[in-house]
Amino acid sequence: MSQVEDLSLRSVEARLARLILEEATGESFIRQRWDTQAEMAARLGTVLDVLNRALRRLAADGVIKVERHRILILDQEQLAAIADLDT
Repeated sequence: MSQVEDLSLRSVEARLARLILEEATGESFIRQRWDTQAEMAARLGTVLDVLNRALRRLAADGVIKVERHRILILDQEQLAAIADLDT
C-alpha cells in the first residue's frame, strides 16, 4: 500500500531523494555494479530518461554529486526536504 501511495503522491525526484537517503551509508549511496540505472528507475516506478533528469536536477541544485557507482550527498537537509516535499 505504501508503494502505491509513493507512486501516486510523490514526484520521481522525491522518490529518488527518499531512496538515496534510505540506502545511503554516511554521505554516499553506493550503487552495486549489478544495479543498473534502469533497475533503479524500475524500483522508483519510472523510466530511465525520467530518472536521469531527476538525477541531473538534484546535481545541478548542488544536492548530490553523481559518480559512476556512487551518489554523494552534498546537502542532506535539502535532500530530506525534497523527499518529504509531496507528502
